[in-house]
Amino acid sequence: MRKITPLFILGLCAGCVHIQTSTDGTPPAFKRILIVSKLVRTSPNYLDTYTRLFPVGYSVCTVDAGPLTFGNPDSLVQQKGRDCNSEVVLTLSAGQNYQGRTGKYAYNVNDVLLELATFPDRKPFWKGLTSISALSVDALHPGEVLRQLRRDHIISGNIPTPQ
Repeated sequence: MRKITPLFILGLCAGCVHIQTSTDGTPPAFKRILIVSKLVRTSPNYLDTYTRLFPVGYSVCTVDAGPLTFGNPDSLVQQKGRDCNSEVVLTLSAGQNYQGRTGKYAYNVNDVLLELATFPDRKPFWKGLTSISALSVDALHPGEVLRQLRRDHIISGNIPTPQ
């Protein structure tokens, strides 16, 4: 029985997502956000889930700037941000070499960096780092990201339960 308990607990947490975060100063208040996905593998409606799950009162635009996007991804993000009148941009990036404020490094496609920055100057004020399963598409569920943003007092309001 003692050997089964740790395995059971491990099995329960297999779907858990832990996001390490850091904040630089006082986060600005905002109501208009652009979500940018630079993730390698997502389902066609992945970004739409952010639009559906964001608390009431926020205006959410999305753009896929992943590896299959044609044109200049940065220009695409700038244009979409202007079109949507975005105040901040949340970028989801995978598999990049970087050093965050906490000194953590990410080197493979299982590591995801989340960065929330002001728009249009792109000054970061919140960062998150997590690892996801390489076996699953959409392993980083938007609800997990939004719950972390709420825990960190970046956003407020209720996050609807996905249907």
